Formats: sequence, structure tokens, C-alpha cells
Amino acid sequence: MKALFVILICSLLAAGCAQPSVQPAGTPQSPEATTGIPAPGESIVATAQRIDSTKILVTYAGGPDADQLIELQTTVIDSRGSVKTQSMNSRLDTTPVQRGGTDIFLGPYTEKVHVLITGYFTNGSHQDILDAWI
Repeated sequence: MKALFVILICSLLAAGCAQPSVQPAGTPQSPEATTGIPAPGESIVATAQRIDSTKILVTYAGGPDADQLIELQTTVIDSRGSVKTQSMNSRLDTTPVQRGGTDIFLGPYTEKVHVLITGYFTNGSHQDILDAWI
């Protein structure tokens, strides 16, 4: 009787595992599928540098996808865990971020800081531009 029970359970498990997963029709697989605009490439250039113990300068240099970049958001996290976030432009705007644009973060920044820069594009996608300790 136990053997029959084990065989029955194994056959039920095997039958359940062999079923293909069903996806609902019309479910988009990526942002490109919903907008028809190709996602931007990995080509946006932005830098962050420590000017002195009180300032960090973020500079946006541009790139081939610059006409699609509508917001450049920078987050600076200091050694105490204090977080400051600033943006060049807004995701609500349609004007691209200006090449050569800068943002200054006022500290004190006496120790290393973590800088995260994310770019947001017209097609709704976003891209990590910089993740660095300075």
C-alpha cells in the first residue's frame, strides 16, 4: 500500500512539473514593447569628484543617447549614512538634460562618500550611470 502511495505521489509531481508555464496574452516583456522606442545604450557619461572637504561636483558630459536623457539623479551617502539627492531636470519634463550641466553637493565630506548617479529616459527606462566611492 505504501509503495502504491509513493508511486501515485511521484507521478502527480512529475505530471505537474512537466506542464509549460502559461503567460497571459498581450503582456509586454520589456519597456521597448510598450513604447516602441529602443532602450538607450550604455553611453551616458557623468563624473563625480571631490572638490575639497566641503564640496562634491557632479558633471554631465553627454553621450550618444543624450537627446533621450530627461533626468540625471545623483545620490551622495556619507560615512554617517546621511543621504542627499539632487536632480538635473525632471522626469516630468520633456527637455533633455543639458550637456555640461553640473550639480554641487555641499558637505562636510571629510571621509569617503558613495555616489550613485541614475539616468532616466524619455521611454520610461532608467540606467545606472555611476556607482563610485570618492
